[in-house]
Amino acid sequence: TAETAEGGRGMSRFIMQILYSDEFDVARATLQEKSIIPEIREIDTSVIKPIDAIHSLSPSALNTYITCPRCFYLKYMENLQPKEEEEAIFASNTMGSFVHHVIEYIYAHYLGCDSKKTVRVNADEIEAIRTNEDKMKEALAVAYKRMNDEYREKNPDCTDDHYLSEHHTTENVIILGYVNNILERDREDAKAGLQICLLEKKRMFSVPLHGGGEIPVGGKIDRLDIYGPEGNQVLRVVDYKSGNYNDNMHTKKMSSSWEELMESEEKGYVRQTMIYSQAVMQENRLELPIEPNLFFCRCKLTDLVTTIEMEKETVHDFRAVQEPFYNALTAKVNELMSATEFPPCEPDKCPSFCPFFRLCGRQPKDF
Repeated sequence: TAETAEGGRGMSRFIMQILYSDEFDVARATLQEKSIIPEIREIDTSVIKPIDAIHSLSPSALNTYITCPRCFYLKYMENLQPKEEEEAIFASNTMGSFVHHVIEYIYAHYLGCDSKKTVRVNADEIEAIRTNEDKMKEALAVAYKRMNDEYREKNPDCTDDHYLSEHHTTENVIILGYVNNILERDREDAKAGLQICLLEKKRMFSVPLHGGGEIPVGGKIDRLDIYGPEGNQVLRVVDYKSGNYNDNMHTKKMSSSWEELMESEEKGYVRQTMIYSQAVMQENRLELPIEPNLFFCRCKLTDLVTTIEMEKETVHDFRAVQEPFYNALTAKVNELMSATEFPPCEPDKCPSFCPFFRLCGRQPKDF
């Protein structure tokens, strides 16, 4: 650790390099005094809110339910949100949010991609932006502004900036490194043909409920683009991911069987991009093959296979697997919507960063 400007203890550059290296699988844990953890107690199920308090489902909400029903209940039905503390080092999801904002600004501001029309981009344009230090810094500055605006929306009492660029110089280098990986991949894809259709837009579809009615499912799609030469194009559903990735994780991160798709917490990435593909299929007026893609931006994406697999077969056209996917999703959504109990996950599957340890009476895992 190292002393921070505020006198607290922060992570050294050496620890940060390990944390963001692809060569190490790093777990985070919060260490607490055992004495402050209350005795185990059960939530009174007689006062559990009715499930009809849920009006729509995002992939993240569904993933939370599959990982831990108790966490889903507390977060999405009781609307309990942990207080956001100032991060001495950005968590992976915070890094991901910065990457999203930087990429969106680059494509919208420099390349004219406004999500209202399809825009063809070329390799030289992307390379000129990627290698322009001033433009990259400008995009990062805009990302900080947007992150602070979003924070103030959630915390109206806050008037100062929550995220300060000068406090996160190492993370800034990492964020722009992730963006560079995406732009390098886009530069190469542009040589074969790349058209941006939309950026960071919400798309929903309806799932029927057994008791009558329906519920919207979906969320914000990172990017929808058309890739490939004329006559051999696919409509790609691209989801940026800033989490860990290495060759040993490929099966866990990029592939699934039908049996585990709606049951395993480890298949959240595949499940999420399949949900987005279903939403896109509802509006696929181009009648192009729909190809789900996961861009793990920690990696050199020019060397990475970004398509996903179902039953060890690459999904080059979601339409071919849409029916079994939609049936499996409908069954899982109806299971959730008819639930009357929300038990915690098994202790050995309880994540070390769960904000609801005290409500479950559990202790964080040992580091």
